[in-house]
Amino acid sequence: MELILKKEKLKEFLEQLSKNYEIIAPVKEGELINFKSVKDFTKVVMTYQKSIKSPKEFLFPQCEELYKYKFSGKDVEIKPAEVEKKPKAIVGIHPCDAVAIKILDKLFGWDYKDELYFERRNNTLLISITCNTPDWSCFCTSVEGTPYDADGTDIHFTDTGETYYIEGKSEKGKQILQDNNNLFTEAKKEDKDKVEKIKKEIMEQVPVKFDIKKVTENMDCIFDSKLWDRISVKCIHCGACAYLCPTCHCFDINDEGNYEEGKRIRCWDACMFGHFTKMAGGHNPREDEKTRYRQRIFHKFNYYIKNFDTISCVGCGRCIAECPAGMDLVKTLQLIEKGAEHE
Repeated sequence: MELILKKEKLKEFLEQLSKNYEIIAPVKEGELINFKSVKDFTKVVMTYQKSIKSPKEFLFPQCEELYKYKFSGKDVEIKPAEVEKKPKAIVGIHPCDAVAIKILDKLFGWDYKDELYFERRNNTLLISITCNTPDWSCFCTSVEGTPYDADGTDIHFTDTGETYYIEGKSEKGKQILQDNNNLFTEAKKEDKDKVEKIKKEIMEQVPVKFDIKKVTENMDCIFDSKLWDRISVKCIHCGACAYLCPTCHCFDINDEGNYEEGKRIRCWDACMFGHFTKMAGGHNPREDEKTRYRQRIFHKFNYYIKNFDTISCVGCGRCIAECPAGMDLVKTLQLIEKGAEHE
């Protein structure tokens, strides 16, 4: 299903959608773009380079309650957490962030199915948009992605200038487009040709920066390489890379309360934090930057592939653009591509 929506009708489309969904969309805050719950649809920014954070927090919150508990003698009353029932529509999500959600699906549905995550996931409509203006730090094409790949979303937009070229990707998405067909016109051959030209032009803006197959093939050979000492020395273990990453999913679980009642919560954690692997007895198997940074890279480009047959990186470039120490993941992967003999 390919349709055309005039840009002046976007607001009306979102208003119709908001009757059944809470709208989450990119808005401008100062110089930054962030995904927020939106009611004033004139503030929605559909064409942007990169949001400072990915929208994963609407499926996997930074902190969330798992359940409450209350002691009564020897008995314990457990009250599971409840997820907000109103469906959400995440609008204007870039292809890299959409692919990241598919990667998270595999993790949260692995050996244990995370019910809270999937309750949100199944209650969320994903509307993606082609990334017309890639950022300097983007490298999606190097990790088998594209700026226009809408795999895993329900509806996909492409900005063609005066209009949006719209594709229904899932049955749910196609139904929504059909329910609002008075807003659209059928796409013609010239519209499709224009979109193909746009895709080609965008691809030229995101050249492949390394051979990902060589990177993954070399990973097992460089575990003890000296290059980790050289690469990791700049890291200040702030955790910004993990917190901004759309595929990072590490969390810690804690109890808050007293001897009568409390709640169990989970919050994002980061493998770059010094205490991340510290054990109760005080031992820390990754007490230096080298071992922590190596773990991060191996997790994304080795361990995740072995477990899920996919790379845990979508090339969004946030970790490069926002690292206060100027660490560059692309340069790290280029070194790995060359192999340990180039230490």
